[in-house]
Amino acid sequence: MIMNRNNRCMVLFLCALLIVITWLVVIMDPRSLLSSSTDIRNMAYNLSTRWNLPKNLSDLNEKLNPDPFIETETSSFSYPEPVDPDNWQTVVPDKIFVYSAHLDSWNFVESIIHVLGTILHTELTNPNRIRLFCKIWTFREDTQIPNVYISEITEVNDLLKTWADMYWSSHLSRILFYGYFMAYFRYRDVEYVCRFNMASDNLSNSVVQIVTDYKEEPNNAMKLHSNFKTGLNLNFTVCLERPLFGNIPSRWFVEWIEANVIFGAEKIIIHNKSLPEYLDPYVNYYKSIGLLEVIPWHLQLLSINKTVTLTHMDLQMTMIYDCFYRLQKYSRYIVYIDIDELIVPRSPSDRTWSDMIRHLNCSLCSHSYGARQMLFNLCHSSRNNTTLITMDARDRNTEISKYSSRSKYIANTFCIRSLSIHFAYGGVENSSTCVMPIEIGGLHHYKGIKISRTTQDDTMIKYRTELQRRFQITEENVIAHLWKQHL
Repeated sequence: MIMNRNNRCMVLFLCALLIVITWLVVIMDPRSLLSSSTDIRNMAYNLSTRWNLPKNLSDLNEKLNPDPFIETETSSFSYPEPVDPDNWQTVVPDKIFVYSAHLDSWNFVESIIHVLGTILHTELTNPNRIRLFCKIWTFREDTQIPNVYISEITEVNDLLKTWADMYWSSHLSRILFYGYFMAYFRYRDVEYVCRFNMASDNLSNSVVQIVTDYKEEPNNAMKLHSNFKTGLNLNFTVCLERPLFGNIPSRWFVEWIEANVIFGAEKIIIHNKSLPEYLDPYVNYYKSIGLLEVIPWHLQLLSINKTVTLTHMDLQMTMIYDCFYRLQKYSRYIVYIDIDELIVPRSPSDRTWSDMIRHLNCSLCSHSYGARQMLFNLCHSSRNNTTLITMDARDRNTEISKYSSRSKYIANTFCIRSLSIHFAYGGVENSSTCVMPIEIGGLHHYKGIKISRTTQDDTMIKYRTELQRRFQITEENVIAHLWKQHL
């Protein structure tokens, strides 16, 4: 009995010790581990002095030109060619990688650039981690003379930690969550924030590079995405939440796209990990009519022997923010769903997402509209190749998921600021999430799993005629498009 009590005390002590160690290593905000003595320092220098830089930052600060756009001879220096379209690039081999750079569309006082990427988790929590600098190449519009601006990066946001801190309410659950991630995934979704004391409109057509030494030649170059001059062109854009890969039936791929178009999608963005070749005719057709944009998402740089990728959901959080930053001030709403999901207007009088949102009794600046999961059973469908899946699979789980579990959402780009996988949690002041009543809208999730208690749901029947018509037209157009390519 005494031995059992001693064993119990030892187990409790070890558990407490593990919790303390985990909290010190993982839970603490990595930014708090940085030396707080350095403020964000901006540096500007002309390309004519590119190879004669001061030895340290303080020397460079003393030589700052009051007019960073002063004209000098720079024709002998080459402007870096950015990777286009975006793809993963190396900053430090096996440790730090970057994907895309986006100009903050809401800040007009200073220029804030969000560089999305990933970092080795041990490097993220290292108080003496590698110093990084943000280098911007830009042109003066009237003379086309290139200039370079440099800023030390002192703000690195752990996107997965930010999401987990909101999703997991208790401190203990967050400890267990981070213990799991530390054990199984080497790389973390991060956002590097670059700040420059200049007007944002001066940075159009710029190239961004992340370096460990501001005097070195970088091995990465990213196009700076900015929507300042494009304006609001779209109402609804669908962003696929996971990179597309695996065996996706071509009929479902077409049905999924056409259903979203009926609901109101004007553009669909897909990050492509490994699209099967048999989808190429459909992808090429949808790209040719301007509906589909496919962005590379190849993670071989982060893999072991180019096969095993040590990331959480293929860096899903990075991809979600990449889509968001691309569409700020360009699309009014972003619909975040997976390839087996549809956010469906469920009221008999509503056919589009615009109708659905108008009928919601929500605040004017709801930063997102949440749709609760309704699980539809593919196992009970007839598997008839001539039948649309949404028309055939109408048996769903009787119990509807709570909003806090497996939901998806429509983001309002005017008001939202912080996103996650299943729901948004941050926006402008006084904004909030509007959860849709199930009678108005819901997330139809089509899964090949057995469900014990089912209810027949005929909501999608109202779209049968239009969906079948659009499906048939697309099939004919794809065939015609193939013939045209081979002529």
